[in-house]
Amino acid sequence: TQALFNEEGIWKRKDGDGWQVALGSNPYKGLNFSTYFRTVSDFFGNMSAADVSRGTDKYGLDAVYRPKHDLRLWGEYFDETDNLNRGEHRYASVGAEKTLKYKKTKLSLEFARETSTDEYIPADSLATREPFDISQETPNRLLSAKAGMKMDLLPRLSLLLSHKQDLRNNDYNISQAGLSYKITDLSRAYIREEYGKYRDRKETRTLLGVESEVAKDTVAFSEYRLDGGADGERNQHIMGLRNKFLLGDRVTGNISLESLRTLSGAQRQGRPDAFGISTGME
Repeated sequence: TQALFNEEGIWKRKDGDGWQVALGSNPYKGLNFSTYFRTVSDFFGNMSAADVSRGTDKYGLDAVYRPKHDLRLWGEYFDETDNLNRGEHRYASVGAEKTLKYKKTKLSLEFARETSTDEYIPADSLATREPFDISQETPNRLLSAKAGMKMDLLPRLSLLLSHKQDLRNNDYNISQAGLSYKITDLSRAYIREEYGKYRDRKETRTLLGVESEVAKDTVAFSEYRLDGGADGERNQHIMGLRNKFLLGDRVTGNISLESLRTLSGAQRQGRPDAFGISTGME
């Protein structure tokens, strides 16, 4: 890639690169296995590669086994190093999901171990990993269990419940409950309540939103967030548009717009109101 980066207040064009090698296998019936290694240079600048952070090395493996049509077992491991900010993030988990005939209910249970030295990097920092660092907070050390349930209450209405419990220190617990309604085959409305209990604070959040595929490969979304946390109560509105389109047999373009406004209360610390536009070509 060739992209502009801010160095001491001066925008400079930098060359960057990244590559990944992956291996997948299906050694037995119902068993799928994959492993990968990825390295990305400090000045890699591809706006459409939303899941790739510059200046990182990452390797991991995933395995899924289906002994029965209604039972899924899985395991995951990854190790990621952030060379820009001297951070590391390691994660390992095993889990199971059972599908019941009653209302197509899915029950899941997952155990995970996680360690990290990374942290939120503000967008105005020269070491920021992407234009808007929206990664979730990662714990320094965590041994957790997560239970979840998804149930079709009606043909178009689903109930989702989950709880993640810190088994070691009781410092990182997250509970979620929500409803998702399929308005049409191309649109859905949702409401979700979240509660987080951390070592130094408690947070609650209510999310109400609608997303719709307004055209082929084009999704419009609008969401309200009502937060209650350590830096006060606030009401935010997020709306945007995501579009993916073909420019040729081997060329894909995409563009996304997003606007975040705080309707009441103080703006979130480190994450002020913003309007963002991104575009890319692959």
